[in-house]
Parts: sequence; C-alpha cells; structure tokens
Amino acid sequence: MKPAREPALERELELALKAEFGARALYARLARDRRDPELAGVLAEFAEEQREQIADVQRVLELAGATPATDSRRRRWLAALLAGARGAIGRRVVLRICADAEHTRAVWYARFAEHYAFTARLELAELCQRCATRAARHGDALGAWVANAGFR
Repeated sequence: MKPAREPALERELELALKAEFGARALYARLARDRRDPELAGVLAEFAEEQREQIADVQRVLELAGATPATDSRRRRWLAALLAGARGAIGRRVVLRICADAEHTRAVWYARFAEHYAFTARLELAELCQRCATRAARHGDALGAWVANAGFR
C-alpha cells in the first residue's frame, strides 16, 4: 500500500531543500576568501558536503512522492549578496548567520525524522536523521569559528 501524500510536510521539505541550495552556494563563495586558509578549507568541505545533503533531501522528497527542485536561483542570488556583504558586516556575522541556519535546519530534519519514524517510514527517517546530524555538525563547527576566530 502506497503511503498517503503529506503536502504540508512536502512544502516544509522543499523549503529546507532551498535553504540547502543557498548554503551550498554561500559556502562555495566564502571558501574563495583566502585570508584564512583553514577556514576556507572547512567551508570548501562544507560546500561539497552540501551536495550530499541536497541529494538526501531530494531523495526524501522523491520517496514521499514529490518532485524535488534541482536548484534555486533566488537562493544562489541571496548567497551571493550575503557573501558580498561580509566586507561591510564582517565575516563573523556571516558565519553566525550560517551557524544559526544550520542549527535551525538540524532541528527541522530531526522533527522530520521523528515523524517518519513514528509513521514507520524508516528509510525516510534515516535520511532525515542523517541530514540533521550533518547540519548540526556544520552549525557546531561554524559556531566554534564565530566564538574563537580572531576576525570581525
């Protein structure tokens, strides 16, 4: 028996997917800043891991019966604006925004995982939990940079 579609949940997953597109674009842009090579390396790694994150969210949407987006021009544009603003507002503020966004998405994915586990859709629950773990790890790492880096 095919599980019932959940349009509200699918909309929330689509929003999360769009946020992941933005994160991938933003991390790739921020990784080009070579003033701090170690941070640039971390951000480049995160940009690459965002590809896995996006693939996992797209897979959840497909398994849920939806057709996932493949890109978001608006999110790429917003990522470019935020990356460009780091000269005016500071890298620390931009990284804090990123850390907060990652932690927010980690909570979303954990809730999605809980819902799917409760409804016995274990493959979806596992994918969402993997996304939650990855987002939390990114958020924690970025938070450490914000707290300990010697830049504004």
